[in-house]
Amino acid sequence: MQDETASPPAIGGKRSADEPAESEKARWNSLEMAKLLMAAATPVALFSLGYCVSQQSTAESQAREDRITNEAILRDEVTRRLGLEHDAMVRSEQFSRERDLQVQAFNREKALRSEAIAREAAVRREAIDRDRAQRRFQMRIEFWSNLRPKLAAIDQYAARVLSGEETEFRDLETLKRECEDILILYHPFISPTFARDYGVYKHTLDNLLTTIKEGKGDSLFAKQAINVLRAIYFKFLYLGSEEVASGSDLIVNSDSMNSDRH
Repeated sequence: MQDETASPPAIGGKRSADEPAESEKARWNSLEMAKLLMAAATPVALFSLGYCVSQQSTAESQAREDRITNEAILRDEVTRRLGLEHDAMVRSEQFSRERDLQVQAFNREKALRSEAIAREAAVRREAIDRDRAQRRFQMRIEFWSNLRPKLAAIDQYAARVLSGEETEFRDLETLKRECEDILILYHPFISPTFARDYGVYKHTLDNLLTTIKEGKGDSLFAKQAINVLRAIYFKFLYLGSEEVASGSDLIVNSDSMNSDRH
């Protein structure tokens, strides 16, 4: 191996014969150094390129994983919300069904209660009507049973006066007062027709008593009054028998029986 140490130049600026060889040697040394540098730089460049590619691949892989994770989280969130909405809808439908069932049960109970109340009211009205009918019938019997003997006694007394067999009028006044007491007692229940006819009867009886007191019991007026009394009495007999038989309101007023005055 040759010595690579350069010789000093010649004195006076002259080159020695070995200078070209030394220059060539210096160029070869630089080329070798460049080769060495290139040989050393290639692995570094490849390593750097590989590292960059690996980093980029890793970043892309991480981004892909992050995207997949985010998509999974989003799907889970959407699924959770859909599940909550579904549960809420199910609860709402269940609540609506339960409310409808409660309303139907309430309406059914209300209808049953209304029907029960209506039936009870109908039964109560029927019982009241039966009671009123019974009381009305008893009232007719009671009223007519009390009044008829008095009217019959007045009619017999008037017949005796008419035939000249009776001249006293005390019994007649007593019977008249007893009839008036009965009319006062049953006044709220007496029909207008009977009250009108009895008004005529009472007026005629008062005139007859006045005539008898004046000593004119055998006068034509007294006889006419007695005939009127007997005609009204027979009308009362007819009305009383018809009312008791048919339940009509010829003597006792049914409308007044709706009250509890008796």
